Parts: sequence; C-alpha cells; structure tokens
Amino acid sequence: MYGKVSAKQGSPRTEPTLRLLCGINNLIRYPFSSNSHPCPTHTDLKSLFASTENTGSRKRNEPHADFVAWGNAAERARSEFEALWRKYKPQSDENIARALGVARNVWHYALDRAYPVGFWNGLGDLLAGKSENFEPYIAFLEADLYFFRSGYMKAEVLKGLKRTPLTESQRSRLQAAVLAVIEKGFRREFRDYCQLARRIQTAKWLQEIEARLSSKDTGIALRAKWVLEACRKP
Repeated sequence: MYGKVSAKQGSPRTEPTLRLLCGINNLIRYPFSSNSHPCPTHTDLKSLFASTENTGSRKRNEPHADFVAWGNAAERARSEFEALWRKYKPQSDENIARALGVARNVWHYALDRAYPVGFWNGLGDLLAGKSENFEPYIAFLEADLYFFRSGYMKAEVLKGLKRTPLTESQRSRLQAAVLAVIEKGFRREFRDYCQLARRIQTAKWLQEIEARLSSKDTGIALRAKWVLEACRKP
C-alpha cells in the first residue's frame, strides 16, 4: 500500500517526481513497491487537494465547494503530470514509469469530479432545451473554473441556457456571472456569454455594463462594449 516515506527511501531519480506529483512540499509521498496502489483513495486525494486549494474567497462550507476544489485540483494535477512527462518520459526507469502512471491517474481522478453532481446526466436535455434542472449548469458558470476542456464545456452550457426559460432568480445569477467574466478577462467562450446576455438582459443590468465602458482597464471596457453590442442587436 501507499503512505508516507522518507527521502532516503526513494531513489534520487524519483524524488523530484514525487514532489511534482503531490504539488506540495513533503505533505505526502508515494512509495513505488510492486504492490503499490495505482491511485490514492478518494479520501486521501480530497484531503490532499483541500489542504492546498486556492479558491479565492470561496470557503469549504459554501455551496458547490466540493466540485470547485476538485476543479482546481484537476488543473494542478494536469500541470504536474505534464511537467513529469516532459522531464522524465525519455527515461526507461521502471519507478519513473510508475510515477507517471500515478500522476496521470491523479489527474483523471480529479477531472472526473470537477463538475457538479448531475452535470453529465442532464446535459443532453439542457442542449435540447428540455432541462428542468439548471442548478448544476448555473453553478458551473458561477464557479468559472479553469481546467482541461472547461472552456468547451462552458460554451456548451451557455448554448443550452440561452434556449430555455429562466426564473428571475436564475436570470439574476447568470447576469452576475456575465459581469464577473467582463471583469476577469478574455476566454474562448466569451462570444457565447455575449449571446446569453441577449436572453437575460434587463435595463438595470445594462446600466451596470455601461458603467464599465469608462473603466481604466481597457480589457474590461472592451468586453463591456462587446456585451452591449450583442444585447443591442436587432
């Protein structure tokens, strides 16, 4: 089984691999014995990632904090795996090959949990305009996570939401999500945010966007301009 090991137990060649895999300084290390487990348990990984996650102002007891933590973990695990791959792939050392496998498993394990509960089961209905449960998709946009293929999935969610009737509360939450995107920066799915904005616009909300046209940040002003242009199209 796996557990903590000292630096002396790992070979000099695999020691950097362990540090990169975990992404934190000596909190946990994996031995590479023949009977080692291919991937840590859910509890182990959740504890590992929760202890080092960076979710801004979000707290662990807030709604959806669990998938937010896993989304951040997935991106960190991806970067760690790619760093390992670039550095150690040319080598044929068995221990390094096993470390690469563990790193890949950790990444996929976190990625599988980086979406809200019910996200995949209802996605087809959302895209067909038949969904009655919008919570996983609105929460996903509110979290605005960045990890492997998250931009593509946000674009799909945005396309689905613009086809469905929304309550006032849902519309308000999506308006806040669009404003946050205007503030944060450019992304591949921004055009889809603009198209959703046409569906959720209100006079008061448009005033908030207009106020950003005078921002000293030229990026914010430009994104606000694009959203307004989309909303004012005939």
